[in-house]
Amino acid sequence: MFYMAYEETPTWLQEQFIASAQILGLQYDTDYSDRSDHANFEWFGIPTTFLSYRPDPYYHTDDDSIDKIQEENMYNTGTLVSSVLYQIAKTPMPKSPKGLKAKAAKLHSVVKGQKVYMQ
Repeated sequence: MFYMAYEETPTWLQEQFIASAQILGLQYDTDYSDRSDHANFEWFGIPTTFLSYRPDPYYHTDDDSIDKIQEENMYNTGTLVSSVLYQIAKTPMPKSPKGLKAKAAKLHSVVKGQKVYMQ
């Protein structure tokens, strides 16, 4: 089962992952994690999503080796990420500078309960 990490409320990016997982029929659950590289980006207001499969008894152990990789999990992860990237790429960009700034503000992450807007 997929786990998607976020704090209290999913960001626009995490909502995309949730919607795509539902469309693709992938089982998922949500959980909070600040124990990976994504956390530093999230703290600065950059939208992130941490995807993992659990339980993974080998994760960050000496037995965590390439032969433990599950092909189906890699395929599902790649399909999910590709689906989200496609959805983002096909979203039309506003033509005016004011519209671009509004879209950027709308798509920015929620950090510690406050909206972060581009300057």
